[in-house]
Order: sequence, then C-alpha cells, then structure tokens
Amino acid sequence: MAEPSSGTPSSGNRWLAPMLITIISGIIVGIAVYWGTVGLPFLTKSDDEGSSQETPDGGQTTGPGQTEDPETPGPVLSFQERLAGQWQVQSWTEAGGPVTLYIEVESGTMTVSGGDADWRLDIDQRGEDNSPQPGIKCGARATLDGKIEGQPGGDRNAEIAWTSDLRSVDHSTTGEDWIWRALCGWTTIGGRYPYEVTLAGDATAPATQMEMSNQWGTFVWVRSS
Repeated sequence: MAEPSSGTPSSGNRWLAPMLITIISGIIVGIAVYWGTVGLPFLTKSDDEGSSQETPDGGQTTGPGQTEDPETPGPVLSFQERLAGQWQVQSWTEAGGPVTLYIEVESGTMTVSGGDADWRLDIDQRGEDNSPQPGIKCGARATLDGKIEGQPGGDRNAEIAWTSDLRSVDHSTTGEDWIWRALCGWTTIGGRYPYEVTLAGDATAPATQMEMSNQWGTFVWVRSS
C-alpha cells in the first residue's frame, strides 16, 4: 500500500524556480543593454535629423510639417525699370572719328523716369574755361530693346551759353549738328545716332553703373540715387 505524500517538492522542482529567475533576469539585462547601445541613439539621431533636413527643392525642414524655404531672388526687372533714377556722368570719351570735335564734358546729370531720359551736361572746348559755363540739355527715350534714342526738339533740348567756337564746331547753320549727334544722339537734318546701353549690377535690382555709346563717343554714368 502506497504511503501518502508529505508535500515536500522533489529535488528537480527545487532547482526550477531559481533557473527561471536567472533566465528572466538575463533577458531583462540583455534588453537594457540593447536599448542603451542601439535603440536610444537611433531615436536621438532620427530626432536630430528630423529637426533640420534638406528637402528635394532645397528647403530646410524645421520639424514635423514645417519647411523653411531657401531665399529666392526677386523678379527680373525690365530695362526701363533698371534704368530709372538719378545718374551722375563719370566720363565721356570721344570716339575720335569720323570727325574730331575737341570738346570736353566736364560734368553732368541724368534723370530717367517712366522711360524718358533727360540729361544736362557742362561742356567746353578742350583747354578752355569759359564763363558763363556752356552746356547742353538732351531729351531721349529708353527703348524696349535696350537703347536710348534722342528725341529732337521741344523744351527738353537746348543750348546753354554756347560760344561762337562751339557753334562753329557744331556746324549748326548747316544742320549737321556734330555736337548734338555726339552728346544727344540726333541732328536737325534727320540723323539719328541711338546709344547702345550696358548696365552693371544684378538684373533683379536697379543698375549701379551704365555705359552709353554711339559712334561718336561713350558716356559712363554712375547712379546717384
């Protein structure tokens, strides 16, 4: 007849609980080590990269759903828009032909507004210093193809205190107007001598310097305002 159980665990069962505790502890330690060496740095890196990433169009992402656009240039200005404003003459260089005038441009200013260009120059013959100061006023138009064309007649064009020597050089009586064609781009007898214009500076902003040339000479202007 079998003896009743005393309730004492067998030797195999005595070692089962400690083994399970050891295995579970090892698994927890392993997870902790993996998280510290791989998981957490990966998440931190992802957060850092997500705070500022370059987008395909060149922008920068600053966070979820936020994009900082790159600085974009302004619209390209038209020739007349880049020309508009106040100018100061820096120099005028005579071409030296087909006729040599032996005149000097001593100073001058230009105003460009709404496509109209008006300039006033102090002039004299080389080596002379006349008083009152001779000068000339010129009226012109800035064209859509990048030129400045003189517009004869009217109050926008005038001689100022010309000497007899300047009138002689100009050939005013015959309408050849050598000084007018050089400095204003036209003659009384119908000649037209438009200026080719080169503008300096960025095409999205008003020009900072201008070169204005016809076959008689070249002006260099700098912006004053």
